[in-house]
Amino acid sequence: LLLLVLLPATSPGHELGTTRVSVRFDAAGYTAEIVTDAQSLVEKLAAMTEDSAVNGGGNSAGEAMSAAQLEQRLRELQPVLWTRARLAFDGVDEPSAAADISVVPAGDPFTPPQAHIRWHGIRPSSAHALTWHYGWTFASYALAVQEGNSEPEVTWLEGNASSPALQLASASSAAAAAAGDS
Repeated sequence: LLLLVLLPATSPGHELGTTRVSVRFDAAGYTAEIVTDAQSLVEKLAAMTEDSAVNGGGNSAGEAMSAAQLEQRLRELQPVLWTRARLAFDGVDEPSAAADISVVPAGDPFTPPQAHIRWHGIRPSSAHALTWHYGWTFASYALAVQEGNSEPEVTWLEGNASSPALQLASASSAAAAAAGDS
């Protein structure tokens, strides 16, 4: 009996990770956003390049970059980002888009600066399913898909795994619902 008391309790669920992804659909199309640890992402992207100036980040080894430096590096490394980040409709990859990138400075010593990578696109009118892949994290993370003002559908993904095909409402009904909500 004492042994049972000393065993750690476990709960099914997911640990809050440092990455989250959202895709929101409205009458104009979609907005996708990745929010993740900026320093970690820059280090992973830079490791895929041979440019020592980008790899080093301009700082001494082990020295953290400022939010402005991280933002600049992410802009420079954006083409590398798209090699492992894909959004597809009915199995057809969307072309890589120029993203709006910002880095929010750490709010406290325990929170890393957060990269916000946001881009917009037009949803194909005949699209029935969405698939997402993000290969720049090793931990589980949440993918939230929201159509109009409906509740987001949250799917937990493991690291480099692609999402299952997530069924979408028809483009015409989604557009009508979004227009009715405005």
